[in-house]
Parts: sequence; C-alpha cells; structure tokens
Amino acid sequence: MLGPGLWIVRNMEMCPENDQYESPLEIIRKKINRTHDGFTAEYQLATDINTEAALDVTVFKQVDGGWKIFHSVVWENACEFFKKNSKENFSKILTAADQPDECPLVAGHYKIENFIFNYEDLPEQCVYGMFKVLAYLKVEGRKVTCLTMYAECLEKVPGTKVWKAFM
Repeated sequence: MLGPGLWIVRNMEMCPENDQYESPLEIIRKKINRTHDGFTAEYQLATDINTEAALDVTVFKQVDGGWKIFHSVVWENACEFFKKNSKENFSKILTAADQPDECPLVAGHYKIENFIFNYEDLPEQCVYGMFKVLAYLKVEGRKVTCLTMYAECLEKVPGTKVWKAFM
C-alpha cells in the first residue's frame, strides 16, 4: 500500500565483495532515536565523482517467501539523484567529509564520524514494508563501490505523529 510514511534505515552493510571495488566503503549505523540515526563511514574515493557518475540500484521487497525484486533503475547522474532525494542530508554529508556541498566529489580519503541522518528529509510518500537496496556507484560503466541497505517505510497513523510498525 502507498501513502504517507516515514523511512527508517534498519541496517547498512558493505557488499560481500567490497574489497574488489576501487573505492571500498566502510559504514556503521548507530540508532540515536526514532527519527535519527548516526553513521560513521570511511571511504577511499579512487576517482572524482562528477555528473557522469551513475547510480545503479536494485530494490527488493520482503514478502512471504523472501526477497522479491521490486524495482531496478539506473540514474545517469548520481549527484542529482542524491540532491533531489535526500534534501539537506546530502549537503550535510559532504560538509562533514570536508567536501564542497555539490559535485564533483574529489578523489581522496574521507572519514565521517557520527553523522546524524534526518529521516524526515526523505520523501514522505512510500510503499509500506521492508526493503533491501543494493546500490552500485558507476564511473564510465565500472562499478566503483557498493552498499547494501535495509530500510522500512512505516505507515503514518492519520491525524497523529505515530507510525505503525511492520516488523
């Protein structure tokens, strides 16, 4: 069912083949409260990320019987996707990594500690349920990094600030 909800990241993890990528990502999530998580990430960006970097995403939805492909898409401009869909979070992440708050992202070593992610900046309309997201950042067709994320869209109870849990 589609409607107003709140996205919650349940877990983030490196892809099993993380070491094979040019720019491996290490990330740890720490729950702060119901609407915020803190993330610590370390990233060795091997190449500049400009407007030609793509984001290749496959979304799986948890259903009876396991994970089923829900949606698959490639955004040809990863930076535009992040700016459009994460509102202030993208700018704040770049600032925390001592990057200008826009693309291109310059190659180098970055570490972000205890970044507070605000879920209320994510789109409110969503399909309710638990999702697994497999995301690859691609530069010139090469997969340069990978991330697996488990997220849940909780249904908002009309007339309240309460969300129904689907766990």
